[in-house]
Amino acid sequence: MRATFNKDIPTGLFDINDNFQTKGPASVFHIKNEPPEFPNSICYILNKGTCTEEQYAQVLNGTVLVKDFVVVEYDVEAGNNRVGISDNTEMAAQKVLGH
Repeated sequence: MRATFNKDIPTGLFDINDNFQTKGPASVFHIKNEPPEFPNSICYILNKGTCTEEQYAQVLNGTVLVKDFVVVEYDVEAGNNRVGISDNTEMAAQKVLGH
């Protein structure tokens, strides 16, 4: 659309002249964006490598809330209708995944 309407490609703000040149700063090095926030880690209980040691310890002792094999809440009371993981479940998951 920018090329069709004779605007500069990078910004679309400046008209292109007959020499195919635009007006604008020679450098945009001074323009800085804030980096995005680093996403929170996701502990996927079927892949122990996605969890920190502390996270997986909570998974094993049943003090996490798990939904679709992903930990959604930490430090919950064990045995309070919460879903944890047992060694048998871990072994079954490893067998299914071939690990």
